[in-house]
Amino acid sequence: MFGAYQVGAWKVLSQHFQPDMVIGASIGSLNAWMVACGASPQDLEHHWLHESGMERPIFRFPSRWHLGILDPGYAHHTMRRMCDEGHRQMRVGIVLRRFPNLFRSVVVEDGDVTWQHLAASCAIPVVFDLPLIGGVRYADGGLLDPLPLFAARDMGAAQILGINCLSWGGFGKVSGALQLRPAKRISFRPSRALQWNRGRVEEWIAMGERDAARFLTDPEHRRLLT
Repeated sequence: MFGAYQVGAWKVLSQHFQPDMVIGASIGSLNAWMVACGASPQDLEHHWLHESGMERPIFRFPSRWHLGILDPGYAHHTMRRMCDEGHRQMRVGIVLRRFPNLFRSVVVEDGDVTWQHLAASCAIPVVFDLPLIGGVRYADGGLLDPLPLFAARDMGAAQILGINCLSWGGFGKVSGALQLRPAKRISFRPSRALQWNRGRVEEWIAMGERDAARFLTDPEHRRLLT
């Protein structure tokens, strides 16, 4: 549910600049895809408040090593619909991690992105199924680094703004990169992070709005974004 924080931040930031490309990892891959397809901040907010795909988590005992404890059926249905109905309007990159060698990351770009790539980017091992794509097993793109700024650099971005839902990440030196992080640490307890709760979504959207407004009080940040 951490993606709700990004939605709140984007509601504020989108009033001041528009990107040429968007890159997402983990739950941020869904937000990135929707933004790339022209979704407004209000569209994103509606998605998270009403149809995030995690409203009805079904727990199960996995029968194979690559399956997770949560049945992904409803979430995968939502991702399929997002890709079927979405029409990309700008460049987009989705970050995945090869499994089991999580140090090997892959960035899937533009027209190559499918709903399976979105599912793979969100696939926390043990929790969600690890998709097999082209004979390769993939896992959550935010593992090891929840803010993979290198992906934007590798796609040619000159000025980078990363919205990080967590208090760590964004490793490596990437020139021209700004980071927005929560002023107050968001709890990573599974009951809060994985199970949809409207009140919690509203709380995290509001937190993102406050942090983005505070971020823009820095004259240097405003200058770089305009």
